[in-house]
Amino acid sequence: MENNKTKKKLNIVDVLIIVLLILCAVGIGLRFLLVKNTPDPNTLPDIKTEKYKVSFMIRDFRESTAKYMTDGTEFRFFETNKKFGAISGTPKKENAVKYYFDENGKYIQVNNFASGEYERAARFDFQGEFLVEGKLNEEGILVIDDSPNFNVAQNKDVMLRNDEMIMRIYVTGITPAS
Repeated sequence: MENNKTKKKLNIVDVLIIVLLILCAVGIGLRFLLVKNTPDPNTLPDIKTEKYKVSFMIRDFRESTAKYMTDGTEFRFFETNKKFGAISGTPKKENAVKYYFDENGKYIQVNNFASGEYERAARFDFQGEFLVEGKLNEEGILVIDDSPNFNVAQNKDVMLRNDEMIMRIYVTGITPAS
């Protein structure tokens, strides 16, 4: 009598599949364990709300924009209409500057200033500060209104509005207000 039973051996592909399944199960378990035990950095329960100065820059706006950016003018987030803060002081105005590459590949700067009959078309860059209340977390993100949806960080754009205008500011710094 012959023994027709053949032994099945594990080959390298079977071992790799088993190891991969074990690693997936461990990864999923760790993910749920870490998410469950990690506090949300945007809630910031242990940080006190304080006033901060948010420095900003606006590029290439008409001069008439300045009349809507006076000391104490309140602005809100564009998308939600929630309070952002008020302008502190009067923003500085400079001739708008654009940068281009010329035909030789050289990076050149061109002042965007109109005069004479085109003076109304002159464009300017503005720099100023907002006075904003919020909580500054360890990553340098200023959380406003205790909500992760309302935050500001250096080197980021923020869309703002008031009753007269809509503008996109570029945040250049966040410092405590003295």
